[in-house]
Amino acid sequence: MKNFTHTPVESGKNRQKTYLFSLMRTAVLIICLLAGFGNTKLMGQVSSYTAARTTAAYAAISGGTNICTNSACNGLAPGSIALPWNFNFNGTLYNSIYVSENGFITFGATAPTNANTTPISSTQAYSGAVSVWGYNNNAGTRTVRYKNNGTSF
Repeated sequence: MKNFTHTPVESGKNRQKTYLFSLMRTAVLIICLLAGFGNTKLMGQVSSYTAARTTAAYAAISGGTNICTNSACNGLAPGSIALPWNFNFNGTLYNSIYVSENGFITFGATAPTNANTTPISSTQAYSGAVSVWGYNNNAGTRTVRYKNNGTSF
C-alpha cells in the first residue's frame, strides 16, 4: 500500500499573515542596515587628525597678548582673534577663532556667550569648539593670553 502525505494548503488569511510577517521582518532588517551605515559618518568627523604624546616641562607664555587677567576675566564676552594662517577644522578652513575665558575656543561667525561653560554640548550656533577646560573659570589668579611663535599659536 502506498503512503500518501498530506500537505495542508494555506488559507488566504494565513498566507496574508505570513506575507505581512515576512514584509515586516524585511523592513526591520533594511532599517537596521541603514541605521548602521548612517552611523559611520558620525564617527568619522575627525578621522584625518592625528595626535602624538610628548613629554615636556611646562613653560608659561611670556609676552604675547593678554585677553584678560584675574577678575577682569569674569563674564568677559569672547572676542574674535585673527589667526596668522588658515586652520582646517572638521574640513573647513578658518582664519579666526573666539577664545573664551572659560577654557575653550570656537570656530565660525557666531561667538559663544560669556556664560557658556559647556562648549561641546552647547546649543549655540558656532561651527565647532575645542574645549580644554569648559568650566566657569571665575576664581583665583589667572591670565588668558595667546602668542604667535611663528610655527605655533
